[in-house]
Order: sequence, then structure tokens, then C-alpha cells
Amino acid sequence: MARVELPNLVRLDLHGVNDYVEDLVARINAPLLTRIVISFFDDPQFDVSQFDQFIGRVENFKVLHQASVKLDGGGAPGPFALFADPTDGTTLGFSISCPSTDSEWQLSSLEVLSNLSSSPFRLSSFERLELWKRDAPLGYWDDVMQDTQWLEVFRPFTAVKDLDVYVEDELAIPVARAFGQLTGKRAAEVLPALQNIFLKRDVFYFNGDIGDIEVFPHADLLLEAVLQVMEPFIAARQLSGCPVAVQFVDIKHWK
Repeated sequence: MARVELPNLVRLDLHGVNDYVEDLVARINAPLLTRIVISFFDDPQFDVSQFDQFIGRVENFKVLHQASVKLDGGGAPGPFALFADPTDGTTLGFSISCPSTDSEWQLSSLEVLSNLSSSPFRLSSFERLELWKRDAPLGYWDDVMQDTQWLEVFRPFTAVKDLDVYVEDELAIPVARAFGQLTGKRAAEVLPALQNIFLKRDVFYFNGDIGDIEVFPHADLLLEAVLQVMEPFIAARQLSGCPVAVQFVDIKHWK
């Protein structure tokens, strides 16, 4: 069938089974899209070859540099989202529905995406990686994600120079522990291009008064714990000639 041209379409949100999405995008062209969000109600063994080609026909998604991996622990779909530039509103979102206690599903979706040919999904080209979670019970990620699984999340991102981790998301400790297992030569095998780890926390300013602030409870203790756990990895990277700097970043919010 000839493809239908949709020259004015800028936003596309599709939620359905894999086969439906594949059939639809195979029949349309929308060259000016700036936002695409796709949710599959499937297991991770999906075929997205038509979606892959469809993305390749959209000019705004030829080159993406930043990835945000959102891991879900609240029962909703665990999305994998990619951003061309966090300031220009260009967004490519991808998610699959999966059991909230099955981290293997989320890791499988990353593996499928990393094997696709189109540039938006070429995870080895991303230079910045942001890692955060959605709502999850306290200690959830300690129960469902082993250190080796965290390393599998990072493995496809071979060009990443900057890694962002939000302390309040409770991912900082398990992620740091996974890095802490990488000593000696192994320290340079995961995220080999990594130069900076940004540990971020939220800071709230009230009534426009800079002196009146509030931070996440125990944020300073968490930062100290993260540094201690990650110290073997930082030292090993220094010795390997591929040093990594850890930096603290306050994300300012006004109330």
C-alpha cells in the first residue's frame, strides 16, 4: 500500500499491541514530528522493524545525544525515553508494559533497542545518560535488581561521557554499589568513555527567599554513602588512565 502523507503532524502517541503499531507506522509518513511516544502492551520479545524505519524517515530524530532510562517500580509501564535536547521539546519515548517485579523485562527492552539500526535507537551513540525511577516502595531496587543487572543496563552506552543519578530516587546507592564491584581492568569495561558522574538532589526555595530552603531528608548522608561505596571504582578508573569525576548538583525549584 502507498503510504499516507501527514505533513502537518507534530505529535504522535500510540498505545497498543506491537502488531498494531507496526502496521500503522508502516503506512504513514510524518516528516515534521517532534514528539513520538509509543507504548507496547506486550512482552519484551517484540518486532519493531517497521517502527525503526518510520523513525528513520523523521528528520528531527536523525541525531540524538541524550538518553533517559526510566525504570518503574509502581506497576505502570516501565518507559525507556530518549531526548534529542532537553531544552527543545524534541522527544522520543518508548515503553513496554511489564510486571513491576520483573526487572528482566525492562532489561530485555534495552537489549532489543540497542540492536536496532536507526540512529535514534543506537544506544552506543549517546553521550549523556540520565537514570531515574518512578514510584517504588522503599528498598524496591535492592530486592529486584542485582549489581550485575545494573551493569547490563549500562553496557550498551559505550559513548556516554556524563551520567546523571538523582539521589532522591534511591537509585544512587544500588548504582554506586554496582560500580563498586568494578575494580582493576574491569573498571574501564563498563561505560568506557565515562568522564563525569553527576549526583543530583532537589533544593526547594520558598517565597523567593534564597535563605529559606528545604532539601530531601538525609540527602547529605546519602551523598556521603554513595561516595564511600563508589570509591574503589573511582580509584580504579584513575589508575587505568580513564579518570571519572563525581560532582554534586543542586536542582533548584521555587515554591
